[in-house]
Amino acid sequence: MNYFLSNLRSNEIFKFLVAGVSSNILNYLAYISALFIFGIDPLVASAIGFFCGLVTGFLINRDFTFGLGSRQDQEHLFIKYVLVQLVSLLIYIFVIYVCNSLAIISLELMVFPAIFVCACFNFLCSKFLVFR
Repeated sequence: MNYFLSNLRSNEIFKFLVAGVSSNILNYLAYISALFIFGIDPLVASAIGFFCGLVTGFLINRDFTFGLGSRQDQEHLFIKYVLVQLVSLLIYIFVIYVCNSLAIISLELMVFPAIFVCACFNFLCSKFLVFR
């Protein structure tokens, strides 16, 4: 546990949050564009948005948050990043499911605990598994 705490840097956490907000804004803009400008099915539009956010998040975190843009194994980093994002998506759905099943929070607010749990999971996995 000391290893994790001693290796956490507040500037990385801040940069990770900036990267997350930026990639989610792009995710949303891509989704809205695909949905309303191009008339694409909502499920396909959400997949397009998710992919745009995923690629943007990878690039920002690799270069800005963790400063690993010059590494040679970019494909390997990207594969690990995608796997972390897919696990995070499953965790997100699970947290929503639990909140909904237990009726412990309103439908409008249950995304917030899911976002918090996934943000913590994503940061720790990105720092200690993907971009180490």
